[in-house]
Amino acid sequence: MKSGKEKLYNSSIYSKITIEYVYNSKNMIDKKTFRKQQQLIIQTKGEDFFELSRLHAKVLKTTAWKKAQTIGLTLSTSYELDTKNLIIEALLSHKTVVLPKTLPDFQMQFVKLLPDTLLKKTSYGILEPDSKKIVSKEQIDLIIVPGLAFSQDGKRVGYGAGFYDRYLKDYRGITLSMADNKRYFKDAIWQVDKTDVTIKQIITTKKEFNCVTN
Repeated sequence: MKSGKEKLYNSSIYSKITIEYVYNSKNMIDKKTFRKQQQLIIQTKGEDFFELSRLHAKVLKTTAWKKAQTIGLTLSTSYELDTKNLIIEALLSHKTVVLPKTLPDFQMQFVKLLPDTLLKKTSYGILEPDSKKIVSKEQIDLIIVPGLAFSQDGKRVGYGAGFYDRYLKDYRGITLSMADNKRYFKDAIWQVDKTDVTIKQIITTKKEFNCVTN
């Protein structure tokens, strides 16, 4: 292992950023360091409404969305691309929307969103449904997976707890993620772990990538 400083050019934000990095044996940036840097970039740059609108429009045109009857979506946090419009579109199209609910030991499950579903804030500061109407993963056709960064071959950086990687490791439906300019990378420049689950479709404002799964 070696550490140091390096100027990295992130074309998505049109600026040079000095970061502390730690290399592993494959010369990748340590994921913990990269995650902190991405959170800073996302927090600093904010969300582009027009870019988000284009991403939503592209998701709605995908075959996966059109065919799905039950869709897993998140109640987005400040570090995530806003999902409210997708939730509304799904409900207006008479699709079933399911939301994640965390469990002990970094596990999670999805529960059905209903008009009377109450929300509560977790110890992580995230809103989640206070409901026991569990929907099995076999019933979920499509899951929109959040994250801090994505490569065009489906590599993902989440938030470090591993909830989605654990849930998705035996999920057989379609996984799809939206990547704006701040979150999209042609190649993964971060450390990729064996437990990281590959996202099947990555949607950017310019292209849609169908990825090879694990």
